[in-house]
Amino acid sequence: MTTPATRTGVTTPWLADTAVGGAYGFARSIVGARTEAELQRRAPQALAELVPADVLTWHRVELATGAIDHEAAPVGAEPSGAFEAVVGHAGDHPLLAAHAAPRRPALRLSEVVDRGALTRGELYGDLLHAAGVEYEIAIGMRTGRGEAVVAGLGRTEREFSERDRDVLDIARPGLEHALRATHARGRLVRALANDPPPGTAVMLLDRDGEIELSRPEAGRWLAEHFGTADHPGWLAPPVAEWLALPPRPPLVSERDGRRLTICLLPAIPTHCCSRRPSRASARTPSTDSA
Repeated sequence: MTTPATRTGVTTPWLADTAVGGAYGFARSIVGARTEAELQRRAPQALAELVPADVLTWHRVELATGAIDHEAAPVGAEPSGAFEAVVGHAGDHPLLAAHAAPRRPALRLSEVVDRGALTRGELYGDLLHAAGVEYEIAIGMRTGRGEAVVAGLGRTEREFSERDRDVLDIARPGLEHALRATHARGRLVRALANDPPPGTAVMLLDRDGEIELSRPEAGRWLAEHFGTADHPGWLAPPVAEWLALPPRPPLVSERDGRRLTICLLPAIPTHCCSRRPSRASARTPSTDSA
């Protein structure tokens, strides 16, 4: 069986169902990454399982300045210090420059620079050729915090095909979602580690709505207002029912002269609780990405 892939509204050659299934399976393989560092370790190798490559690169590009944080695998694939010496700015690498501009589909190096011009420059002589990269393809993701992450795959012997490009385009949204989710989770973990404002507590939920991390006050306030849950990692039924029914306006409970207000924090399934005398509010965050 084959399935048509679509690029910017144009149907491209049909992909085998195994290729499409592999691209969607890629998203499942990275969705469990809890931190950006873990995602950065998992994603390039998972991409290389979809599209065979000899060298994998991961670039974080600051859109306002063009500054780059660069990693390559396997270790030692590139000459030591060569990338920093040749690529001081996103504009010095055609694929990074292209993906730092408005959103684009997967791009091959041959689509953004003439081969003759490339081979006469330092980028090719001191970096790409020295690393065994004759052909390269990259996808770009936006993190939502003024950065683009560009994942690149390079190989020596054959150009990347239309099939390779289409498969990477299918995989890209899942990777972008995972990036945003790990960033959001990091913000929540920092919020849990810090002291929240008086009368406020944060609770982090996983994708199934179960409690992953919580300040002690959050669990205690929920139990006082809504009763105990059927399992230590679960929410009390009234809170679980509220969480399951979008758009989830703030959930307010009055008990013994105190008001508890529960609301989802933006960008992830998290909720934060705060409880004070009746004018106070409690908020509870969940961990899904918005």
